[in-house]
Amino acid sequence: MSVQIERVLGSTAPLTVTSDAATTGPVPLGPSAGGMLHCVSTSTGAPITVSWHAQLASDSATFKLHDASNIVVTNVIAPGNCYEMPSALFGAAMVRVVAETAGQSAVVTFSLKG
Repeated sequence: MSVQIERVLGSTAPLTVTSDAATTGPVPLGPSAGGMLHCVSTSTGAPITVSWHAQLASDSATFKLHDASNIVVTNVIAPGNCYEMPSALFGAAMVRVVAETAGQSAVVTFSLKG
C-alpha cells in the first residue's frame, strides 16, 4: 500500500510591505497551517527589518505579534531569500508584515500550506 501525502499550497501575488500597517495589504490565512515569506526586493537593495502583525478578522484592528517574553517578533529580510512564518500567526485570520524603519519597503510573496 502506498501512502500519499498531500497538502494545500497557495501563493500570493507580489505584495508591497511598507512601514505602516494600514498601507500594507493583509494576507488571508484561511485554513493554512504554515507558510513562508519570499522577499523579492527591498527599497534599499539591502536587508531590512520587518515585524509580523496579526488581524483577527477582516474588519478588526491589527496587532504586533509578541513572543512569550513580550518582545516584538521581527525578521531581517533580504532580496532572494525566504523565511518561515511564525507559527503563532496561524491563530489569526490575516497577517501583515510591516517595515520597522520609516520609509523602507519591500516586495514579498507568501506561500501557504494546509
